[in-house]
Amino acid sequence: MKLPTIQDAQLPLTSAELNILRRQYDKDQEKPSLQTRFNLAWGLLRSKRKADQKEAIGLFTEMYNHEEERRLECLYYLALGYYKLGNYLEARGFCQHLLEYVPENEQVLALQASINNQVTREGVVGIGIVGAVVVIGVAVWLSWSKRAN
Repeated sequence: MKLPTIQDAQLPLTSAELNILRRQYDKDQEKPSLQTRFNLAWGLLRSKRKADQKEAIGLFTEMYNHEEERRLECLYYLALGYYKLGNYLEARGFCQHLLEYVPENEQVLALQASINNQVTREGVVGIGIVGAVVVIGVAVWLSWSKRAN
């Protein structure tokens, strides 16, 4: 299964390109083809706008639930979407589920590694913030206690 890379997902379509996909989807609104839905979802996922990315996740979720032949692909795109939104736990869950079926897929493994790196980085930043708050709190307390004496 050939999947796009994380870098591919960071390259947004132009407004004109995305409008073409949306017009095709709207034109076929009664029953857009699977490929039309997939193309629009992928275009939206590549967007820098969070609202577009969330819409893409909705489309991929719907396809995952109703289109068995694209289910594994949808798992990857869902993981990628949640990764782009910064929901790393959700993204990690989709990656782990997908790796049960394609344990050596390079794109899935690369996405999982990026997710793990982000979780680690955010954990370190979180610890740094907590440490800074504690230091400030101690400094304020010491300053206050010196004035009280």
